[in-house]
Amino acid sequence: MKSIVQNNSDFPISKTKIINGTRRLVREKVMQILVAHSVSNVDTNFLFNHIFYRDFNIDDENEKKAEKKIITNNVPLITDEDILNLHSDASIRWQQSSIEFGNDLISAVKKNNDFLEKIIKEVSENWDYDRISIIDKVIIFIASVEFVCFPDIPVKATINEAVELAKIYSTDKSYIFINGILEKIKNLFAEKKLVNKSERGLR
Repeated sequence: MKSIVQNNSDFPISKTKIINGTRRLVREKVMQILVAHSVSNVDTNFLFNHIFYRDFNIDDENEKKAEKKIITNNVPLITDEDILNLHSDASIRWQQSSIEFGNDLISAVKKNNDFLEKIIKEVSENWDYDRISIIDKVIIFIASVEFVCFPDIPVKATINEAVELAKIYSTDKSYIFINGILEKIKNLFAEKKLVNKSERGLR
């Protein structure tokens, strides 16, 4: 096995398309890590490197190079590197604070997993817990630990971010279900005095 980072591979990373890692993107990557961990039991540290840093492990025999060129009158219209960049994922420029936020989210979810399962079962009385999709559960877990463990993030921002994740990654109506569950969890946590934050803060 060979480690390939930002190299020509089955998962090429663009050298020109670079985006900044926002907190929304951190939540997206954390969701992907926790879902992958849930279905595969692969260590989250390994998944973190794979998903945040694009440290892909590819079998040498499967490694391919882009050799095709589009040519007219023997003049290339697009180079090999252009083709790679067109089909590659954007490189992400992470700040250290974003990396720490991602690690803290993952740690908080793993540490509180049993408690969160109990809470979701308590507030989803009309739903069979085992029938809730893994993606929906993970999105609810992430938002729930933000309620309690991240005082700088407003409750409203947490719910909005969870709803947006659901709209992108889950079923058509999941965002409605997740919004309702999180409202119930928010109220339950408030009753238990577990939430201590203002509505101001970072997103």
